Amino acid sequence: MKALLTVLALWALWPRAAGDLAGPFAVAEPWRPAPRASWTVPRRAYGDVRRVALPGATTTGVQAMPDGRVVVGVWASGGGGLALVDPADLSACEVRLPERVSRPLAVGPDGTVYAIGDTPTLYVVAPDGTLRASVPLPNAGLAVPAVRPDGTVAIAAQMTSTESEILLVGARGEALGHRRVPATILGPPVVLGEELLVPIPGGTLRLLPGGGIARNAGLPGAGAVTASGDTLVAAAGNAVELLGPTGGLRRVVELGAPVPSAFALSSGRALALRLGTPPELFLLAPSGEVLARVPAVVSAGRPLEGSDGAMVVPSGAGELLALEADGRPRWIQRVGDSLRLPAAALPGGGLAVAAPSAMVLLREAPASDAR
Repeated sequence: MKALLTVLALWALWPRAAGDLAGPFAVAEPWRPAPRASWTVPRRAYGDVRRVALPGATTTGVQAMPDGRVVVGVWASGGGGLALVDPADLSACEVRLPERVSRPLAVGPDGTVYAIGDTPTLYVVAPDGTLRASVPLPNAGLAVPAVRPDGTVAIAAQMTSTESEILLVGARGEALGHRRVPATILGPPVVLGEELLVPIPGGTLRLLPGGGIARNAGLPGAGAVTASGDTLVAAAGNAVELLGPTGGLRRVVELGAPVPSAFALSSGRALALRLGTPPELFLLAPSGEVLARVPAVVSAGRPLEGSDGAMVVPSGAGELLALEADGRPRWIQRVGDSLRLPAAALPGGGLAVAAPSAMVLLREAPASDAR
């Protein structure tokens, strides 16, 4: 009872006035699509594969940090936490937390790590592993942090069957406000400059600076939206929605079977997983034309896209599938029996994935070892 009263008391401190969000949204620098990275997909499967022992079993996928390290959630007999791994020397720094972290992590532009525990509580961890703040959240629902370029974190919380809220938290854990949303939110917020885009039944909502809301119509079955620069896509039942830069419905591509996930790629393209016998990955052009279809497994994570448009698609079933920019298979590599998604690109090439009990770092083999 005491813990419950504490959570309610902290929740009551969140600002409730309609204009509370104008400040945090208005003062941020305008968002710009990030330039395409110099990261590339190798011509053959990774030849240098190393496993980094962790303090316990992994509980999340991997996220990259600005200084070249990667972070993953871990769970040991002593409790939950994070492991910050340096790929250069294979060292791991443990960050102890009072509970398990099992939701996707987020990393801010300054290296701050945002992790959400089961209670749910948001933990704000400095790049050196220091716990800056712990912020109780009102509802576990869709508690996945979305980070703006200024370090502000937006988290969706379902309050009732017809109403949600977007919570804003600063890089040091300070409460910056909230935004009521008169609908059920179906996925994490997407950052669009000074706006936030949230998927709702039948479309998306744009949360504008100063308190305004604009609605975009869409398909009834649409789910989470993914973004890459100006490209926005969403899976919607048996179809894929290709959205405009502000979330408006631009085109619907029917694939004839359930589409559990769709991912935005550069240059307006999209990659969608369609279930069937066998499951397939569909590479879609901005026009909606099917450029390629490739046999896949039933669990595909967000692709890691190279500077030439080639990509590596990680699978929860333990495989990495490399595709050419036109969708033709380049190679496939088995890493283990299962992986936790997402994977993360490493500076200078290679990637990091979370196996059940270790971090796996994959790089190209040295030239003298290549065959």
